[in-house]
Amino acid sequence: MLLSRKEIVSLLLFLTAIVSVLNASVFGNVLPLHVSYEQLAHQVVCVGTAYICLIYALSTWLYHSNYSRTRLHMRLVVGGRPNGALQWPPNRSV
Repeated sequence: MLLSRKEIVSLLLFLTAIVSVLNASVFGNVLPLHVSYEQLAHQVVCVGTAYICLIYALSTWLYHSNYSRTRLHMRLVVGGRPNGALQWPPNRSV
């Protein structure tokens, strides 16, 4: 069974997320926090990168899913409000 291009890219994104989390955790206790804020900023960037990579890697299977509820959840996470869903205030025309 061959993988499509989207699935290969999502697997590369998974790998990038794992490397980013490992990078942040390896350098977690090298210096105390009050000594190096640059290290903290580097860890925050690594974890943020991992989070974004995981969202886009999972979107290959979840956003393009045949289940409408799963697609709605991924649209809310990735792109915000999908096509008028969750409008406030709601239309109360009688």
